[in-house]
Amino acid sequence: MLAAAALIGGTALLIRPHNHSAPDPHLVAMQAVVPAPIHIWAAVTSVAWGTKIELRCTYDKSPAIYEHATYILSVHEKNNSEQDLGSWSATAGKVTNFPSGTSTPLADITEVDVRLAGTSASQTLLRLTP
Repeated sequence: MLAAAALIGGTALLIRPHNHSAPDPHLVAMQAVVPAPIHIWAAVTSVAWGTKIELRCTYDKSPAIYEHATYILSVHEKNNSEQDLGSWSATAGKVTNFPSGTSTPLADITEVDVRLAGTSASQTLLRLTP
């Protein structure tokens, strides 16, 4: 199996050919906020330095707005602040594993969001409440 890796904003991004196998059992499906051809499973873990977030993303064949779209991972904190943790581009029919993290403790995170860049106010597509 061929895989391609890239370094984006200091975060490794691994893209593999899409297979329809079930995600790892430690991953939880993010909930759709609006209909979109992206499916994401996430693991949000408390670690000594803050919170580790791992995403597994799959993409359906989709309208042009989603082809090679840029997605943004962000967290919302109890103090009403928001922190962008990185971004990546979609590849229809492929699986993207996106590891990230923040120094914010898990107990202080109220939401984990994935937004579509370039839309009005970077539209939120998926959300997870840890």
